[in-house]
Amino acid sequence: MKKRKRIYNEFVSEQWFRWMHRIGFALNTLMMFVAVVVAYRVIVCFDHLAGDYSGSSEVNFGIIMTLFLTPAVWKYWKQVRSI
Repeated sequence: MKKRKRIYNEFVSEQWFRWMHRIGFALNTLMMFVAVVVAYRVIVCFDHLAGDYSGSSEVNFGIIMTLFLTPAVWKYWKQVRSI
């Protein structure tokens, strides 16, 4: 009986560990998205205050954020899939 209970407790702790990592990944991804949106809005706001409505900075910002965030998201995704 004790052995069975110990195995069950190890299984529960492993499941809990997996779910905590998945929740952490989801929150981390959400916060990265929020940070990108806030940075984008700040850049657009300052461009509009400066009188630049061309949209060139938005395109540059999108390219830069894609280049910076894709490896980070890929790394986190691989970590979560390995759990």
